[in-house]
Amino acid sequence: MELFTEVEAQLEVLRSVLGDDDATPLSAHLAALDDAAVLRALEASSSLIRVAQGVQLVASGVVARRSERASGHGGLAQARGHRGAVTLVQAITGGSRAEAARTVRVGESLMLGSATDAPVSASNQSDAPAAQPGAAPAARVWHAVIDDAVVCSVLTPAQHDAIRRGLGEPPEPTGVGDSRAGSAQCTEAEALAAAAREAWAVAAAELVTEAGRCTVEELARTARTIRDRL
Repeated sequence: MELFTEVEAQLEVLRSVLGDDDATPLSAHLAALDDAAVLRALEASSSLIRVAQGVQLVASGVVARRSERASGHGGLAQARGHRGAVTLVQAITGGSRAEAARTVRVGESLMLGSATDAPVSASNQSDAPAAQPGAAPAARVWHAVIDDAVVCSVLTPAQHDAIRRGLGEPPEPTGVGDSRAGSAQCTEAEALAAAAREAWAVAAAELVTEAGRCTVEELARTARTIRDRL
């Protein structure tokens, strides 16, 4: 996997900077280095954190999916003595409840529209839906642009959460998926829904660009303002 290539590259940088001397405390070793070496260590360690954070977010999304209420006491979190995914993630990460809740929200966003996380085994292989020849690929979710950005470390989880919660969900016009509605009404409603999702996707892309120029609080306010205008 590409992430292992990145991890190995950054570990090699740290190894070249820090060496293999386990007897010297890390603080003393870094303090003895020149400015360029200290910056290389900082950059490499930051890259490792970003890679690990991406894994953490997706894993938290999988935990949330497998801990949904429909799973009852057999859910992943519940089976381990937790009320839900947030408390399980908090127990593992050691952070605050607010941080765990945000990690789970971002992870759930990353999981939306992705393939099922359940492996196909001999027992369920026959039940797995077969791909239809010539079928069009499934449309991506409107927030795919910010999901990609957080995975690629363009956005932080806090920035992703500010944009996602600030914009909210695009409206679903009456008639979408309603079998009682006439075909013309359904077609019009589906077109309106698609237009709304496209508008939200464009707004999300603009906010990704804006994120580097403002604080998380300002980003959230801007997202809410754009939502109200939309």
